[in-house]
Amino acid sequence: MAKSAAGKMADYRKRQRERGLRLFQRWVPDSRNPKVEDELREAARILRTHPSTAEGDAFVEAALADLEDDIERAESRQD
Repeated sequence: MAKSAAGKMADYRKRQRERGLRLFQRWVPDSRNPKVEDELREAARILRTHPSTAEGDAFVEAALADLEDDIERAESRQD
């Protein structure tokens, strides 16, 4: 007799656990919900206009510039 969908899923989960894995589930905002979409837009606006955003952007830009310099130096040594 064929196994039910629940039986197949139980077997699959057992095999995954035997491989050293565990099930992880996460609830995420439903972006199809207009209320959630509005809340996400507002959160993005706050982050975009917060003073620390400019500081963080400047830090990332400086780090990328340093990385580019390091890559250019490494490439010039190979030539």
